[in-house]
Amino acid sequence: SLSLIRLVEASGQGRLFTPGTAFNTVARAVLVLLLTMVSHILPHPTEIIGLVTSVFGCLVNVFLPAFFFYSGHSKLGGECVPTWRKAVHVGVCVVTIFVLIFGFRGS
Repeated sequence: SLSLIRLVEASGQGRLFTPGTAFNTVARAVLVLLLTMVSHILPHPTEIIGLVTSVFGCLVNVFLPAFFFYSGHSKLGGECVPTWRKAVHVGVCVVTIFVLIFGFRGS
């Protein structure tokens, strides 16, 4: 919640965005209360967070960049990707699949 609060405070000016004002303090308290209520309503929040981070972490950090690299490379007519680089990309994707499986099973 602290990173969300910092993001909101850095995004503008006024009572809501200025730390220490009464409005900002009330907004922080409401956010913490909402997060507390959600954590009591959600069954097994730690497992849900583990599943989401294992899936989206692998997706955002490895699979999407590789997909965009090869799709953009073919559309822009770039030079042929060397075999060693393709092998490294395949190796990274294989390791990422194992990480995804272990993260999924660990949750």
